[in-house]
Amino acid sequence: VSTGDNYLASLVPRILSSSTFTTKNAALFIVFDEGSDSCASPPVGDCVYATWAGPVVKKTDSSTTPYDHYSFLKTLETVWNMPSLTSNDQSSKAMTEFFQGSIPSSGPYSNPSLSLSLGSWVWITISGGTLAILSLGAVLVARSRRDQSRTAD
Repeated sequence: VSTGDNYLASLVPRILSSSTFTTKNAALFIVFDEGSDSCASPPVGDCVYATWAGPVVKKTDSSTTPYDHYSFLKTLETVWNMPSLTSNDQSSKAMTEFFQGSIPSSGPYSNPSLSLSLGSWVWITISGGTLAILSLGAVLVARSRRDQSRTAD
């Protein structure tokens, strides 16, 4: 646990002070699953520590709503206005209660005729010390620009 704490103590401030987090709709999701039955209160079973951070996240907010591992995926699908990938995430709850105001849908399915701007949502997930950058917006912008340049040729 101390190794993970030290890692996050070094990494998280750099992420939160980055230009992405100071200028874009961005959210950092940190989850740690130690894989044991550690819930002290209902629902019993495997409780997982998770937290959101970023300019679009409510400050000092918590919830009694139980979420599962598919809830993160459901949250991405909801914000990006994408269909569910499986029945698991389809039946999960999106964690949008942790965000300020209304959640603008900025994904590829919100208006397929428009190319995405750089203001599209960027998500960074840290899971058990592994950093995975989930920036579908950037990928889609690059793909859209590539497709536009091919059309112009």
